[in-house]
Amino acid sequence: MERALADKPIERSAAQPPFDRRDASAASPLPRPTAEPPPIVEPRDVPYPGLIRLEVDATDTARGILSVRQTIPVRAGCLTLLYPKWIPGYHSPQNPLELFAGLEIRTGDRVLPWRRDPVEVYAFHLDVPENAETLQASFQFLSPTTSAQGEVVVTPDLMNLQWGRMLLYPAGHFSRQIRVQAQLKLPDGWRCATVLEAAATDGAWTTFQPASLDGLVDSPVMAGRLVREVPLDDEGAVVMALFGHAAEALQASDAQVAPHRALVTQAIRLFGSRHYDHYRFLVALSDELGGGGVEHHRSAEIVAPPTYFTEWDRACTTARCVRPRVHPLLEWQVPARRGLVDAELRASDPQQPDVGVRRPDPVLGPRPYRAVGTLVDAVRH
Repeated sequence: MERALADKPIERSAAQPPFDRRDASAASPLPRPTAEPPPIVEPRDVPYPGLIRLEVDATDTARGILSVRQTIPVRAGCLTLLYPKWIPGYHSPQNPLELFAGLEIRTGDRVLPWRRDPVEVYAFHLDVPENAETLQASFQFLSPTTSAQGEVVVTPDLMNLQWGRMLLYPAGHFSRQIRVQAQLKLPDGWRCATVLEAAATDGAWTTFQPASLDGLVDSPVMAGRLVREVPLDDEGAVVMALFGHAAEALQASDAQVAPHRALVTQAIRLFGSRHYDHYRFLVALSDELGGGGVEHHRSAEIVAPPTYFTEWDRACTTARCVRPRVHPLLEWQVPARRGLVDAELRASDPQQPDVGVRRPDPVLGPRPYRAVGTLVDAVRH
């Protein structure tokens, strides 16, 4: 029976015409690729009009939630706000966008709808209505509470705040052409250390002097209940700010401080000059706070074990201070000797890695220089 059915030709009813793919496509169009969105406007080296005001409330340390509010001068029309993709001292675009939450944008009492760019996920588009002069953008940064969730930046008594995780900025301008004035609110009894200059203090709020966007994101803040500042040179230009969970962890002896002071002296002797007006080692002695060593122009973020000084004889090392200290010195001093100027070296846009273009070499010709790289990169170039 099966053989007979297989050999029998299939009879098609006269009312059932042969299948035609063109007819099916016309009746039910097949899926097609989504069109590419318009490109994000390229940054230009022109000033952004007005001063962006940034407020960060860091008092919710129990849950590790930092609440951000920005006031951004605007003009009517299309506007793209960007969340920084690259952070100074990191070697990949790893600013944790997944920890950015609750974005709301207003002008006055009116909530404005925004659209996430379907390709560049760090970009948010909106239409600024007529007569609007400023926007208020608010969101939260959600610090991981355990290392299994990511890099912990807030604990009940310590904090390592990177401004690049705390702001949005308008597309179309070099970061050095965008001016920002930051304010920070800390829990009662906390103190902070940073290279930013304070303009005013009002209760728990500290207002810093206005800075360029690139300078701000390159100037982190470390804060906590317990802090000790140790000068590392005779002029007081270099200071090591120690933060910890317990007071005894901060009690470094003169003999323990001496190698850190020698590091500063030897670095100046090695390079013949210094690239800063003042410098801060921001050192957290903690096994709860995430991170390791991140170098910046005038500061370094360092997380070391809480036993760094208390078990000095068993594990005496200043290596955690050496790399962030010497790394930026190499990155600034070596290019300077090869003809790079400051404007060429500094990043123009936090959506891109820090890149400078070396002036033409008489032998090698023009070649790029990576401002953020390894020691080998700096020495090689």
